[in-house]
Amino acid sequence: MSKKEIYAWSSLASSIVLLGLYLTAVFGWPTSLEEHAGYITGLFWKVLAIAVVVELLIEVLKEFNSTEVFEDERDEKIQAKGYKNAYYFLMGSIIVLAFNMFLNNLGQEVFEDQLVLTVPVLSLHLLIIIFFMADITKAGTQIYYYRKGI
Repeated sequence: MSKKEIYAWSSLASSIVLLGLYLTAVFGWPTSLEEHAGYITGLFWKVLAIAVVVELLIEVLKEFNSTEVFEDERDEKIQAKGYKNAYYFLMGSIIVLAFNMFLNNLGQEVFEDQLVLTVPVLSLHLLIIIFFMADITKAGTQIYYYRKGI
């Protein structure tokens, strides 16, 4: 496993854990998991700490390793595919969210009540979730292509 693939795995793990912590902080725990909330939160923090330590170790080893091989064309191609997929996901999601908010604002006159996605706070939460999902898409794409062996 190359350093770039390890970095992609740790990035994926940290993004998923941070998204999970964000979702539980904003929307709360499901009622069936409330008694396990302390254990799950501790597990989230442990996975996040391990992912951050792995990322830091890779960066420190990169600084001290003077014979490091620079990124080759394969790494650049895989990184480009990851960024491309994340960008497409991000732009598509933002366009759909903006279009939905536009339609909800038009429909607000008909229904005479504020619809769900027109609440600015919920739209902000959805936007943050979209950013996390774009980062997860990037890391997942990179892992897929590293495993596929392009």
